[in-house]
Amino acid sequence: MRTWLIVLATAAACKNPSLLDSAADGPGNTDVLWDLAPDGTEVGIVATPKAIGLVFDAVTTAQQLTANPDFAPMKGTAQALIAALLGKADGTPADAGLSADKGFAMFITSDGVIGVMPVGDRDKFMATKHGTRGKTATDGDSLNGNTCKPLRDYYVCATNDKLFERIGKGALKGRAAELAGGRGDVEIYAPQLPLFGGAPGDLGLAFEVTRGQVAARGVWTGHPAGTLGILAGVTAPKIDATNAAGFVAADIAKLTGALPPALLAGGVTFDTFAKSLAGPVSAVIPAGSVDIQITAPLTDVAPATTALAACKDLATILDLTDEQPKDACRFKIPSANTLQLEAWVDGAGKALRVGQHRGGVTKAADVALTPIGAELAHGDWTAVFWGRGSMLNLTGVVPSLTDIRPEGSAAIHAISLVNELGIGIEVDAKGMKMRGVIRTAWANPPDVAMKIAAISGADIVTGKANDPAKAIAASAASTPFAADFQAGQGGLMIPAAALGIASAIIVPAIDSLLGGGGENDAPDIQVPQPDPSIPQ
Repeated sequence: MRTWLIVLATAAACKNPSLLDSAADGPGNTDVLWDLAPDGTEVGIVATPKAIGLVFDAVTTAQQLTANPDFAPMKGTAQALIAALLGKADGTPADAGLSADKGFAMFITSDGVIGVMPVGDRDKFMATKHGTRGKTATDGDSLNGNTCKPLRDYYVCATNDKLFERIGKGALKGRAAELAGGRGDVEIYAPQLPLFGGAPGDLGLAFEVTRGQVAARGVWTGHPAGTLGILAGVTAPKIDATNAAGFVAADIAKLTGALPPALLAGGVTFDTFAKSLAGPVSAVIPAGSVDIQITAPLTDVAPATTALAACKDLATILDLTDEQPKDACRFKIPSANTLQLEAWVDGAGKALRVGQHRGGVTKAADVALTPIGAELAHGDWTAVFWGRGSMLNLTGVVPSLTDIRPEGSAAIHAISLVNELGIGIEVDAKGMKMRGVIRTAWANPPDVAMKIAAISGADIVTGKANDPAKAIAASAASTPFAADFQAGQGGLMIPAAALGIASAIIVPAIDSLLGGGGENDAPDIQVPQPDPSIPQ
């Protein structure tokens, strides 16, 4: 499991206050890049100098983090990412001829690709990428079969020389922002893009970056097929997220019809149990606790009641505790530390319930939702989840008494650098809408962030992280981390699971692209072909 890679890239890319707090970047810097789009653009991506500066700053932060013992085993992959961007693992942007004062753009057409590169020193860039410099300032440079040359105060590369004549004829300025519903430091626009196996539609994405945080919004006007198509028009149940550290809401009624008639417990089959579910499912984690309160309304309480009465039969799918309470089924779930929950049927409320203890709800700490947390909680979504807090707050969890493997320590350490993660998706007849956020420890002052990053994954698992983290929060009471620590660990259980799923899909793809992860395996990435080290 290498969840750390996703977190490392995001956290490192959001570190430098001087870059993130600059007012120099704005819609104008995005629009001047969109003005370069050629006609026939099928996918366009632009990134402001601010966003490019974040990528460059990530190099230094990644090097600092891989010096930590937890991340040392991943140093090879980090070096490969750096080498892909800068030519060598210990290189700097200046060494590679790149400049944080320049933006980036990529425009993909059926006839080839145009790339607007953040090049400040043409000679160094050509040397780093092993290209051939033109004889004069106006001659084109040759790079991996592409032609690159200065144009309109930019350094532009094209896979087809005829594409240079089409620059600026695409009229895409403002399209992404208009569709997504807001501007971004990185914007993506693709007309009539086929996604999710359904009818094509226009895609607009906008990524806003503030210190330590990336917030995204997007719209796709197509019509998805498959599971997403089935969910079109479905609305997640409304939840009371007052003083919540995390929540989930979805209506699963249309997803449970294909469950098999296999035995679940007590003679109840999976399909019979599924048919007894009303559909809406919600979970709320009170701030300051790990008490995941799950509610699933039932049309018929009999199947769930019968299955839970035969709790021992559920041992094939649940890690049951040795002692079982009356009229409930108690089980353990894996996390950074072991947690125990129990399931029961609320006959009066006609619902299947899960929580730390039957009939009880932990009193929530007085921690308000973040602005985007409130937006996700109050919006109309097909499915939504959100969580905030700190893995370093070990209140309510049982520390491990055994040593953890280095890979596990690295993963838990990386997750501990994430303090907020959430996404809401709406699917309807008009297409899909998305809103998401990831916030890291670097939303705090640099000295606070480094103290947080110094706490190891092993200390989290064994319970040793709580006291030093509590001291950090107390000494920086006005920082986001202080509120995150008060919110506890519970709200991050859902984001941690989401990161785990993402890492299982995304990280292998990155490794494959980089040829295995060693420095010597770093690919000779062509320009302007998509580069994993450039914002996309």
